[in-house]
Amino acid sequence: MAEATAPSVSARDEETIEERVLEVVRGMMEELGAGRAPRALTARSSLERDAGLGSLERVELLLRLEAAFGRSLDEGALQADTAAELARAVRQAGGPPAASARESAPALPAASPLRATASTVHGALWQRAQSTPDRPHVYMREDDGGEATLTYGRLLGDAAAVAGGLRERGVARGDAVALMLPTGADFLRSFQGILIAGAVPVPIYPQLSFKNVDGSDASSSP
Repeated sequence: MAEATAPSVSARDEETIEERVLEVVRGMMEELGAGRAPRALTARSSLERDAGLGSLERVELLLRLEAAFGRSLDEGALQADTAAELARAVRQAGGPPAASARESAPALPAASPLRATASTVHGALWQRAQSTPDRPHVYMREDDGGEATLTYGRLLGDAAAVAGGLRERGVARGDAVALMLPTGADFLRSFQGILIAGAVPVPIYPQLSFKNVDGSDASSSP
């Protein structure tokens, strides 16, 4: 039986994909004011150490890459620490070539520079929401395969509402708040809202329930 192989990619296509990935990464760096100068970033630079992109920003980065290339990336791409590794994940995902992705979508104007270097993630969100509230912040893939756009202004407004609700419930600055939500718009709103409230978000996975042989729930056993 013949073994299936991934479609070959020319050296030029590889370079184009890598350059496009770098462009998306640099765009996030400019918006967040994170890491060193975006133009100093190379394909082999560390996304965490050199670009200042943590786990939450990495989730958004993958969503932006999926939107830019029109390809669905595996969750394993979250472990990538360089633009070169992300480009490899994009190539392995297959789909339309980089040049054809989102051809029908209108090009976004260049993001205006932040008035000052933001020292926090929610600080960067606030500044961006003030200057370009209608600019897309993240594209979310819905269960039906469609796509929803979350703008900076909408995210800030929703996050502020979450922050207000937390304060009404007695959450104080520095308190830890457990966040048990799947990756998506609700997670982003809640994460930012916790930060705005001055608390510390603690993402956790739902507790697994193990069944005993007799069918009883072992997770509730002492």
